[in-house]
Amino acid sequence: MSSSQTMSYLLPINGNTGAWKQLDANIDNMCSVLVYPAAAANMRVAQGDNDATSIAAQGNDFIMNGLNVHPPMLLNPARTWVRANGASATSFTYLITR
Repeated sequence: MSSSQTMSYLLPINGNTGAWKQLDANIDNMCSVLVYPAAAANMRVAQGDNDATSIAAQGNDFIMNGLNVHPPMLLNPARTWVRANGASATSFTYLITR
């Protein structure tokens, strides 16, 4: 029998000219993650160095519609960074099951 732990978070994220926000630096393993951005958002998964400066220089965004629950994704929250797709800051809710 397997057990899982579920956590839900509300993350304030910056507008598209602001800094990227890391989902969760304390969870550095693969998890099933559901996301619900309050407005359109971009998500980047770290390649190589995992810090805000290197993330900002990388491309390959996942672009998510706002006000939609997106299908579960297998992500490492410590290596996943988000920010709003528009000029305004917004919130980004995510649910982790591990």
